[in-house]
Amino acid sequence: MAIGARSQSARTYLEKHLDEFKTCNLEELVKHGLRALRDCLPNEVELSTKNVSIAIVGKDKDFTIYDDDHVAPYLKSIEGEEHVYQTCPSANYFDCKAMAIGARSQSARTYLEKHLDEFKTCNLEELVKHGLRALRDCLPNEVELSTKNVSIAIVGKGKDFTIYDDDHVAPYLKSIEGEEHHSAPAPEDNEVIPRAAEGGPDDSREPVVAVGTEERMEQ
Repeated sequence: MAIGARSQSARTYLEKHLDEFKTCNLEELVKHGLRALRDCLPNEVELSTKNVSIAIVGKDKDFTIYDDDHVAPYLKSIEGEEHVYQTCPSANYFDCKAMAIGARSQSARTYLEKHLDEFKTCNLEELVKHGLRALRDCLPNEVELSTKNVSIAIVGKGKDFTIYDDDHVAPYLKSIEGEEHHSAPAPEDNEVIPRAAEGGPDDSREPVVAVGTEERMEQ
């Protein structure tokens, strides 16, 4: 259970992982609780020893509260688990490993899905190249990627958010020159966007996540 003004995101997380709790040990249960709590926070706020307390009670275990430095090991255990989320107006949201949006984005999503298992072992340069290839597959035959129509944004653990434009993009574009690519078909005006799976709201205006995602839906 989660309560409070921002608790819906936590309840959604807990509901999704409910079946796992039966086999979790104490440490894993605490980590699930912290992840659920983290999902409630605005982007500019992080979990810390100053805003987190952990209360534990159970069979043959006295009620215990951990504060301050005693919380630190638990917070450390969930570091590096950042995610990319797509949010929808209906309050559905999707935890993504890769995502493409836009009128011609299906070709990019197909590319990303095909190479999804490779991303875990890619370095930064390889990830950027995958992103550019996916973007290129969305273009019609008469259009090429160039420094005039491409910007690259990079962010990660221990790395500030950085945007590359114009000539700074050129080396990345050079690295994928000469590779074969498949152009995307033009979108039709009457194209029907499929609805989200597993009984999602009947709202055809929302995009469908098709690339290595985990769907989190509110009841």
